[in-house]
Parts: sequence; structure tokens; C-alpha cells
Amino acid sequence: MSATRQVCILLSLAIVLSCCTPATALEQPHPKQAESILQSTGIKGGLIVHIGCGDGKLTVALQAGDSYVVHGLDTDIENVRKARDYIQSLGRYGKVSVDHWKGQSLPYIDNLANLVVAENIDGIAHDEIMRVLAPRGAAWIKKEDNWSKTIKPWPPELDEWTHYLHDPEGTMVGKDREVGLPRRMQWVGGPKWMRNHDFMSSLSAMVSSNGRIFYIIDEGLRNHIYLPGRWVLIARDAFNGTILWKRQIAKWFPHTWPFKSGPSYLPRRLVAVDDRVYVTIGIKAPLSVLDAVTGQTIRTYEQTENTGEVLVDRGKMYVVDDPDKAEAAYKHASDNRGKERNRVNSEFGWSKDSEVRTLKAISSESGEVLWGHTDRIAPLTTAVTDDTVYFHDGEHVVALDRTTGRKRWVSQATGQWISPATGYGMRMIVGKDVIIVSGQKGSRGGRLTGVSPADGNVLWTNDQLKSGHFSPEDVYLINGLVWTVQTGKVQQKGTHFLAVDAKTGEIREDFVAEHPQVFFMHQRCYPGRATEKYIMTSGTGTEILPLDSKKVQLHHWLRGACIYGIMPCNGLLYKTPDSCACYYQSKLPHLCAIRAADSQIESPQGQRLEQGPAYDQVTDTAVQSKDCWPAYRHDNLRSGATSTEVASKPGKIWQQKIGGRLSAMTAASGKLFIAAIEEHTLYALDADSGKLLWSYMTGGRVDSPPAIWRGRAIFGCADGWVYCVRISDGELVWRFRAAPTTARLLSYQQPESLWPLHGSVLIRSGVAYCLAGRSAFLDGGMRL
Repeated sequence: MSATRQVCILLSLAIVLSCCTPATALEQPHPKQAESILQSTGIKGGLIVHIGCGDGKLTVALQAGDSYVVHGLDTDIENVRKARDYIQSLGRYGKVSVDHWKGQSLPYIDNLANLVVAENIDGIAHDEIMRVLAPRGAAWIKKEDNWSKTIKPWPPELDEWTHYLHDPEGTMVGKDREVGLPRRMQWVGGPKWMRNHDFMSSLSAMVSSNGRIFYIIDEGLRNHIYLPGRWVLIARDAFNGTILWKRQIAKWFPHTWPFKSGPSYLPRRLVAVDDRVYVTIGIKAPLSVLDAVTGQTIRTYEQTENTGEVLVDRGKMYVVDDPDKAEAAYKHASDNRGKERNRVNSEFGWSKDSEVRTLKAISSESGEVLWGHTDRIAPLTTAVTDDTVYFHDGEHVVALDRTTGRKRWVSQATGQWISPATGYGMRMIVGKDVIIVSGQKGSRGGRLTGVSPADGNVLWTNDQLKSGHFSPEDVYLINGLVWTVQTGKVQQKGTHFLAVDAKTGEIREDFVAEHPQVFFMHQRCYPGRATEKYIMTSGTGTEILPLDSKKVQLHHWLRGACIYGIMPCNGLLYKTPDSCACYYQSKLPHLCAIRAADSQIESPQGQRLEQGPAYDQVTDTAVQSKDCWPAYRHDNLRSGATSTEVASKPGKIWQQKIGGRLSAMTAASGKLFIAAIEEHTLYALDADSGKLLWSYMTGGRVDSPPAIWRGRAIFGCADGWVYCVRISDGELVWRFRAAPTTARLLSYQQPESLWPLHGSVLIRSGVAYCLAGRSAFLDGGMRL
């Protein structure tokens, strides 16, 4: 190709709910068969695994909508090729995909799939199918002449997170016994990062119920924070991250709200209980209840237009309104972050002299307003128990009868509160024998007070450690002890923990926990979380104290979104995306679910090198460096430069439609090489005419172009393999599994290896170098 024509292109236990469905009932055209399977199993979205996918026609029919991801497996490589071609011909390859499989062990991590469909499970143990099913997932298996449905039960060790503070009592403490030290990835989703560090956090709330998570996020363009926001409510499957539905929010809180990083009470606008989601679909919108399965509105409640906070408990909603909603009219006035923050705190913050607010009890079924109480109600303090509703008025705890709304008592004074407008907020926790009040005297690290829930008498007061960096304080009531954590200042020599007896206030634990010596920064801009086994502080990252130990486990690479933070439930730790630049080279991006270590094997297993038909049949051709671009950004230095000549006024010579999201390109031997990323396909085009010469499909995304070396195109793939194909015709030369095992998760709603590879590899002196993995801190680290 001449230089002037060089082209520049820009269970151990399962419940068998039904069986003995005649096979003839499912011997129908594929769309009807798929519909019958989905109706029989009750699966409404998520990941479907189709074992023995054959020609792929049933596989693709099982994707009944955008809320489904379908992965087919077959032991016959010819079936895999036919199925891939068929699905690709429909333009649906990506969220529906197929891969070759050698049988027996399923290539997935634990608790991932919502539905497994198989006509023949010879060689696959029942426990293996139960292993890969998510809780409440279904197996639809043909045995002899009948189909049977088996449901994986919900493990009693798992807990939900229905409210911002976990529950209506405001504890911020989960009961999940499977959540532990983060060691393995469960799933990955977007966005990779948030919009801006110095303004409103892009994630306002997150909760979880019935195997789903729900969150409010700004999907506006990240080019500049002054571009319009695009707020949405999103539902995902809790165990694989599949997006189940989205609801647009017409107008939300001002996304230019000043540093740092939004009101602390904003996350209280979202609650999920069972199969219902309670939310305001707009900053001034009334409270609505949505179907958690579909996202459709079931009811919009009258007299709730000014809802600021909501709790749901046993068929009743407890709604706190904000009469004027002045924050919605906020306009940015100064580029001085500190000055603007102070102005907002003064103008919009809450204090005991603020206007009164109204607390209403509403029937969630009928929408009837049962009672209302108007008072000074501090944000974040409303809590509900079996028979009483509590709140703080800035000076006292107030108790109301849950049924009638009548005032039962007002406590002795427990101190004043500052203005929580930009992140900071009061903590009030209602336990069985005591109400804990923190954040007194207008400063962090003030006094902690125990109040009797029976009559409001002050039972005790004691010191609390300083915490809360533009966020509510870290206070946890766990197994009769009230814990505070000194995350409010840099902890170079260890994190200080203090625990007092919940009934007496007497000190039971007071120690500085050991941890490795690393550089510590200020606390993250959100409160920590806890379970009955761990305290998860938000220091430099996520520092975790096992409650049976006095040694902190550091995870500086793990942090969440400002205001909100992380969420421990469903046996997983949900890491929300952030906009922070601290520890930027090691911190984990994206929206992720992470689990504790299990028995999954990390050491390389099985045959890792597979020879293709062209293994010994490649003609070595030297790459002419002047007119070629044989590697990503041209060479191993990634210089992005070449000595070839191009026309001073480039013009279009040809155009070839490939479709989808495309990678960069490489070029050699008169060919251009480009990957359709989401379709798992590498294409070779004639550089002079643009004619499609050949294509090669893999088992996962290919995010960047191949390196070209001696007649071969070598590239990595998200399925954990390195591929080498002959550039003359795309025939496979070899592939090598760089990942230690075949285990897969879902990443951005497609199956990927736990250890994916970037497409571009480095080739030096006849050796190809690649790196497999997602993080040095997860799944045994990165593999070179």
C-alpha cells in the first residue's frame, strides 16, 4: 500500500417446587418454548445459563428482553460456531453469547445464575448446578421424559439492607454472616467513575431487598460538571449485576451542590421492602411505590409532595416532609469551595431554630394518612420500633405512639446540633434497651448519650471518638456494646476504637487496633458500616475490624461514593463508584460486588495451551515498520508515532460498516485489524478497499487490537485466553489460557473471566507478554 494512500480511520439443600412437566409440553417453536420456560420458573430477569445450546435458537429466544443476559454452553465446537453465527446474524451477540465447554464443572463462580436450563446433564452433579445458582434461582432440567424445576433457597446467613441506615431503627448494622474481608469479585458494572469530586456526589442512595439492589445515580456526561444531570433510579440483580430496569428522574437535587458532597439525609428518600420500592421520582415529586420486579408505578401517595425522608415498617410508611424545599432552588454563587460550602450551610442547613417539619404515618396499602405530627424534626433522626416512633428536635429525643401519633414523652436535654447541609449529620440509634444519641455540642467527637426508650430519662453519658468527614458519625450498637471509631483524624499509628456498655455507658473496650504501616489520608466523605461480625470504617479506604480481633485489615484500594459509601448485604460488599483521586493507581473503580474468600481454586488447572488447525501452518512474514502499525499505538513503547507519510489533506477512500463499539486498529501486510468489542469479534479488512476479509469470534470482549508478528495476530480476551490467529485467513494457530481457571462472572452484563486480558499484548524477541486479572488485591492478584 502506497504511503500517500495510507488510511487514517478514526446447594446442598434445594426445594423442588414442581416436576413431572411432560417434555412434549416444551417441544414447541423456540420463542414459545422459551416463554414457557420463563413462565414455569418465574424468572423475570438476570443471567440464564443454557447447557447444551446446540444451534443457539433456544438460547437467543431465552433473552426475552433487555433485563436478561444469556450464556450458552456446548461441548461440540461445531455447535458453538453455528450458534455464534446464528446469534450474530440477528444482531444480538453480546448479551447473548455462546462458548465451548468441556463438561462436568460449570465455568462460573458461586451464586451467579438466576436460571440454568439443560436437556442433558450427564456428567454434571446436581450440587454443581446448585453451586452456580444465585439464591432463589431456578434450575429447569429435563430428566427422562419430564422437566423439573428446582429452586435454590435463600440462605439464612444472608441479610438485606432495606434502608439507608439498614433498618427503621437507624442502626447501620447488618446481620449478614457471609459478608467478610473482600477477597473475590462477584460482578462488575458501571459507571467506572463519578462526575466530579468537588460538587454533588453522583450517587444519592442505595438499598437492597429480595435479591435486588436499587440506587439513584447521575448518568450525565462526565465532560464537565456544568453539563445537565441525568438522574435515574436503577435496579440490578444483587448477585450478578444485570440491569433489570431503569426509571428516569425528571429533576433531582442540584448536581452543582457545593463541596462536600450533598445533604446527609438525601439517601433516606429510597427504601426497598420485599418486592416494593418506595421513592420520590423527583426532588419535589410525591412518594411512589414501584413494583421491584418491573419498575412500574403501583401507587403514588397523596399529601406526600414534600417528602424528604421515608421509613417503611410492617405495612406503614413514616414520611418526614420539608415544607419549602429551598435546596431545590440552589444556585452556584462562588468558585471558592469553602466559602460556598459555608454559605450553603448557613442558608440551607437545619438547626433547632429551623422551620418545623411534619411526620406522617401512612398506610402503604391504602394510602390513607393515619396521623401527622408537626415539630422540629432533625434530619436522619426519625426511627421506628414495634410501638413507638422517635425523632430528635435538636435538643431532646421525642417519642410518639406508633398507632395514634400522640406524644408519649420528651427526654431530658441531650445537647444541640449543628447544621447538616453538606454531608454532616446526626446519629440516633434505637435499640431494645437504649436510644443512642451522638453528635452533640455542635462538634465531632463530643458526648455520647444513652436515653431510656421507656420514659426518655438520660441513662448515661460518655465520650465518643471523633469521626465523620462531611458525613454522619461512626456509631454502632452491636451485641450490647456501643462502638465509636476515631476516623476523624489521620491514623498513622493505628485506629482507635472505643466501646461502652449500652445499658450503663461503662467502657468495655478501649484500644488502638494494629495495622500495617501505610500512608493514611483523611477519612472518606461517607460513614462506615458494620455487621454483627465486622466494623467497616471509612478511613483511607475500607478498614475492617473483625470483632473477635484487635487487628484492622486495611483495604486502601476499596472506597465508595461520597455521601453514601458501601453496602454490606446478600453475602457481598457493594462498592459504589467514586470520583476520588486518592490512591488512584491502586483503588478499584466501577460499581462492584465483592465477596469473602471461598474454596475456589486459584492455581492453574487443566491444559492451558490449545493448538488450532493452523498451528504448524503459518508463513512467517516480516512486518514492514514504515508503512505498518503492528501494535497498539504503533510499538511496544506505545509512542503513537510513525515515519510513514500521509496526505496533507486526508479524504475518505472507503467506508465499511462493522457496527457496535469498536477498538483501535493495527495494520500490517495490507490489512487492517479491528475488534467489535461487545460482539467478541476480531475483523480483518483490506486496507486499500475496506473489503471484509475474515472474522474470528472469541469467548468474551476484545477491547483493543492485536499485535501483529510474523504472519500472526496475537491478542488477549476478556474470557481469560490469549489468541493467536493466522492473518491470511483468521484460522486459529493456538490459544493459551492465561487465567488460572475457567471461572466467570458478569462484567458490564457479559460473562467474563475473573482474570480478563486486554486485547493488546506486548511481543518482544518472539515472546508474548500479557497481564490477566482485575486487581492486585482480588482473586489472588494479577497474572503476568
